[in-house]
Amino acid sequence: MIWDLTGKAVRSNRDVILDFGFWTKQSRDDARVRAASLGARVRLYSVICDEHTILSRLRERNRSLDVESLPIDEHGFRAVAATCEPPGPEEQAMSVETTDDGYRVLE
Repeated sequence: MIWDLTGKAVRSNRDVILDFGFWTKQSRDDARVRAASLGARVRLYSVICDEHTILSRLRERNRSLDVESLPIDEHGFRAVAATCEPPGPEEQAMSVETTDDGYRVLE
């Protein structure tokens, strides 16, 4: 359904942000090919956040969860983070660093 909506948006000349995580190079490559086949111009952003900030945000998120949401504990975060493949230089990702003070685009 997300890809169908993405195609409709692209054909309507709208911007689309796909936030699936894309934790592996293969998943990013597959998404780039699929998005390009829809006629989209593809740009990859890599969000960088230090572990202290991530864990602080997770604790805050877990405190304010509704009944239907799934908490993510520190162990769960570390297990998922261990599977992450950061973008390599060949992927030409634009890096954005996020902190408690805001964000900045890295050159």
